[in-house]
Amino acid sequence: MRDNGHIYSSHHVFLRDELREHGETLQQGLGQDNHAPMRGRAATLAPVAEKTLLRTKTPDTTVNRSRRRSTKRRTVQVAAWVSPKIRSELERLAKQEGLSLSRTIRAMLEDGVHRALHVQHALLLEPIIEAAVRREMRSVSNRLGIRPGEAAGGGT
Repeated sequence: MRDNGHIYSSHHVFLRDELREHGETLQQGLGQDNHAPMRGRAATLAPVAEKTLLRTKTPDTTVNRSRRRSTKRRTVQVAAWVSPKIRSELERLAKQEGLSLSRTIRAMLEDGVHRALHVQHALLLEPIIEAAVRREMRSVSNRLGIRPGEAAGGGT
């Protein structure tokens, strides 16, 4: 660096700090070579709203939005002919329950199908349970040494 009469050379890297400790300052013109970039706008006291929000927007819950529904049908139509007495009874039940005629018929059909399946499973379970008990009894009798057809406890 060139010497212009000021106390400033390359071996005094922390010169500014040393001078501050003694209450002295550098002379005008000495200091950082790089200047701060020019500001994009003048300073004001009013806060500036950001153009892009950093947070995600909270959904506006006051807006009435329609629900998105699947494009696939979840139900299919079933039709049947019934007597006028049955129809009037279905209408009475629907009115009593506060449901539509369609929902009432649907509930009754579902209940009937569930009952039919329950009876069918009960009929199928009985022989399965009997076979399992027979198998276990045979296994126990084999361990005890009892032959089929022999009376239990009746010895000669």
